[in-house]
Amino acid sequence: MYNRWLNPSIARVYTTEPNDKSIRIPITIYTHTKTVNLNALIDSGAEGIFINKKFVEKHSLPSRPLPQTIIAQNVDGTT
Repeated sequence: MYNRWLNPSIARVYTTEPNDKSIRIPITIYTHTKTVNLNALIDSGAEGIFINKKFVEKHSLPSRPLPQTIIAQNVDGTT
């Protein structure tokens, strides 16, 4: 069963300016009480899906703790 609140979808995709070396797409996050529009950075080398904790807090997005903490690392191994 499709649930709009649990299964976000992307309606359109745009790339950045030709000289920009990043790809960002406009997305919309829907919760039961609000809608947040933003540009998401596509990181083809990422090994997961990530969102900034401060962004979650600023927009009062629902979240829950993971069973195990994930330590994010940069490509050079630093945290």
